Amino acid sequence: MVVRPKKNFRHISWATTETLDKTRNYWATRATNQPNWEAKGLIWVDNFLLNKDEYDVVGEESEATPTHEFCWWA
Repeated sequence: MVVRPKKNFRHISWATTETLDKTRNYWATRATNQPNWEAKGLIWVDNFLLNKDEYDVVGEESEATPTHEFCWWA
């Protein structure tokens, strides 16, 4: 599904600085690995866990199932 955050989000750590911009759309995945995900409307957008009050659904298109890419060095 495609969503737009209602506000800007920023994750800051020593390893990364990730952001979600409220003016952009993002692919989201339902957070089926979280308790009560349906009732709370939990989704994953990149590394952010958002509840139903923190995003608007822009489109219901389903994202292709992620695949694992082959790593030649592994």
